[in-house]
Amino acid sequence: MRIAAGVCVWGKVRPTIYFTEAKSITLCKSEDKELSHYIDLLHENSVDLFTRLPEMPSGLIRSTDEAGLAKLIESADIVLRF
Repeated sequence: MRIAAGVCVWGKVRPTIYFTEAKSITLCKSEDKELSHYIDLLHENSVDLFTRLPEMPSGLIRSTDEAGLAKLIESADIVLRF
C-alpha cells in the first residue's frame, strides 16, 4: 500500500490493489493513523481497492470474484504480489 500510495500521486501510474480476505478485515478495523493516511491517499487518487469479501461498509474496498480478479490481472501492465 505504501508503494502504491507513493507512486499514485505522480499521476503517471494507476495502481489497483487486491487484498486477501484477512487483510481486508484488518484494514477495515485498523486504527493505525499511518495506514489510514495511505488508504485516504489511495482513495483521493482514484486507486481501485478490491477484495473477495462482500462490499465493505465504507465503499472504499470493492468486492470481486475470481473471474474479476483474472480480468484485473489480464489488463495490468505489471503484477506485483506480496
